Amino acid sequence: MDKTRQLVPSVYYPKGSRIALFKVCDRNDHEIVMGKDDKHLNLRTSVRIEKSPDTDRIKLYSFTIVHYNNIWGRLYFLPVKPFHQLIIKATL
Repeated sequence: MDKTRQLVPSVYYPKGSRIALFKVCDRNDHEIVMGKDDKHLNLRTSVRIEKSPDTDRIKLYSFTIVHYNNIWGRLYFLPVKPFHQLIIKATL
């Protein structure tokens, strides 16, 4: 069995289901895209697992996109932004 498959959670989260505060927007065997829409901002985050082609190392990637719908979204995210990378690392 491919090592990346072993890292994918055994519980299947279908599109539309929830993981904590986030709704699953899309997923495949190696990536899950979650999001949350609000009147002030829209958030998408992706967690991807890849096996390095030249070694047996497993790589984990996390991407986040924030779309501000108005000034309140910018103000809401302003105190979060400096700590965002730390928050992501802590949740992984």
